[in-house]
Amino acid sequence: MRRLLVLGGTGFLGHAMVTAALSDRVSGAPEWSVATFNRGLSGADEPRVTALRGDRYEPSSLDTLADSGPWDVVIDCSGY
Repeated sequence: MRRLLVLGGTGFLGHAMVTAALSDRVSGAPEWSVATFNRGLSGADEPRVTALRGDRYEPSSLDTLADSGPWDVVIDCSGY
């Protein structure tokens, strides 16, 4: 099983990425274990993911995030 981390994951593009990764519409596609990393402020977490809480600008949050890896793919949809 491949591991996917989506930074954010509850909003527009991030949520679409999470939904696509959890979809079984493509025969033969790899199965994904999906985690999201967000502050928990702006949307509900998809119930089938591991929701990691933190802020990308807080070093202690990044330490926790690093300890939760490794991942095969990381998606960061932020345009800032």
